Amino acid sequence: MKPPIIMSRLALALIATLASSGLSPLALAQFEIEESPVEPEAQSASDVEPLEAAEEDSEDWELPKILVIRAPRTPDRLMRGVLELVAPVGEIVDWREFEREARRSGLSATADATLETMLQGRDITLIIIVGRRVVNRRPVVALSYREGRFGTPLLSAEHPIFGDTIPDRVAERIQAETVLAVTALTRSSTSVNTDENDRPNSPALAGSTVQFGVSAAGGVGSRGFEGPLEAGSVRLETGLFPSASMRIHTRYEPVARGRFAIQAELGYLTSVGLQTTDTRIDGSTRSTSSRAQRLDLGMEFRYRLGEAQTAVTLGLWAGYAARVFDTEAPVSLPDYSLGSGTFALRVTIPLGSERFALMLGPMLEWVFPIGEGLNTADPAPGLAFGGAARLTVGLTSAWLLQLAYQESHVSLQAPLGAVNDVERFATLGIIYAP
Repeated sequence: MKPPIIMSRLALALIATLASSGLSPLALAQFEIEESPVEPEAQSASDVEPLEAAEEDSEDWELPKILVIRAPRTPDRLMRGVLELVAPVGEIVDWREFEREARRSGLSATADATLETMLQGRDITLIIIVGRRVVNRRPVVALSYREGRFGTPLLSAEHPIFGDTIPDRVAERIQAETVLAVTALTRSSTSVNTDENDRPNSPALAGSTVQFGVSAAGGVGSRGFEGPLEAGSVRLETGLFPSASMRIHTRYEPVARGRFAIQAELGYLTSVGLQTTDTRIDGSTRSTSSRAQRLDLGMEFRYRLGEAQTAVTLGLWAGYAARVFDTEAPVSLPDYSLGSGTFALRVTIPLGSERFALMLGPMLEWVFPIGEGLNTADPAPGLAFGGAARLTVGLTSAWLLQLAYQESHVSLQAPLGAVNDVERFATLGIIYAP
């Protein structure tokens, strides 16, 4: 029969009590040796093989993994101080990624139910939750030591600090507590019952979550225009020009990582260093700086077709868009703007995992002139047809790389003929969504 885990907890609490008395790990070891002297015995031949096997096993020993989690309202300086003290004891797990994953699931990183759910399969030895409290008008660092499989509490300790600075004496105690906790857990790991029946059966319930993201990208674009104006038929064809874009989005999930999500997005695209050449009536040409821009503002309603995160997601986009063309000096083509109500169907297809996803979708716009730029043509509102494609690659849990392309063709009917406007943008950018 395997000893229950409570025995290792009691042993750890006893060791921590001794450590809090000021004894270093070396002094504690010396204390145990003096109190329990053992006479050396002659080593038999049967003992040689186990010893040699133990030495071989020690070569495969790895540093214990330690996850340090910051409690709410814990100062950054105090958190960094604890991390520096714990770093020599074991391998520090990326706590920021753990916090982001918990936040995306609508959970608190320090909640018991969160630890029970998220720790499974992570191979973590020890968890330390760091907090700051004020006791009798004096600040203290509050540490909660937990075992790394399910986050079972082991012991708690509070030490006085100066502001957010850890004194040397307290630093020694924290290091001693960490060393002894790791030692107790690693020594008892072979005797702790790890049967599936011991796993907690109370998973954390996901709540709602809100995610913010920002992206910046660069690429190329093109703009074309053709239509009848007062001076006659005017045609513009820019060819490829450098472009830049920026997007900001906010995503709300009523149930974290659930099927349904609502995302609001603001996007801006612009040309960079665009030069256009105007051919006059006398045959002369004039080059001038110009700018082609597009602004998108809208909301997307997303629904995933399956429970798995790798299932296909359908999205319905509705919003407003404006495309603008202007020049620094007057030319044959006047500055003009077109506004539109935009509707798009977006299909997001994960490519084998959550890290890779392809979005494809057609776009329909109800377009109307803005301002007086096209008054001489007097076009009536009309339709624009287009589409977009985005390939997203997850670099980390917070950083993504995205290759995007979008195209839109406008056709407006006017008394003197059709007014056509075409825009294309291709960009490569980085997204930050913590």
